[in-house]
Amino acid sequence: MTFPAGPETALLMVAPAGVSYRRSSLSLGSLGSWKRVPSVHIVADYGTDGYRLDADAVGAFPISDSLRARLAAWNDAFERACAPDAYEDITGKRFDFVAFAALGLEIAKAVKRELPHWRVLYWDEGLDWFLARDPRHQDRARAEYEITLKDAFAPPR
Repeated sequence: MTFPAGPETALLMVAPAGVSYRRSSLSLGSLGSWKRVPSVHIVADYGTDGYRLDADAVGAFPISDSLRARLAAWNDAFERACAPDAYEDITGKRFDFVAFAALGLEIAKAVKRELPHWRVLYWDEGLDWFLARDPRHQDRARAEYEITLKDAFAPPR
């Protein structure tokens, strides 16, 4: 079989039975072989450093010390100020989820700028708080989204 522009332009979308691949966790390497893309989730949570590495990310989280400090301070602010029952407060007076999420988004963009070849996912606490209004239809995955290079280099709004 021949391909008009070379084998790297052909993509076979068939996986073995029982195996599925997330579209954005794999990329085609220069020699036409698949390689895993390291992924990080930027998410504030109790007892963490503000991020979670996927299994694809082997070794340390290679960000600058200043960005690591920003990420840790952001997560520490969450641990100190956001009680678990704050999500039940529809007025947002117990914790400012919107401002917290905006700061987290800027940090996630900074991570993407430092790691352009990584997949950076951001858990938006403000969106999660908003979606919690209707627990019958809440899909927690809607509160997490990927930060692209276009997002990372866009001017702040």
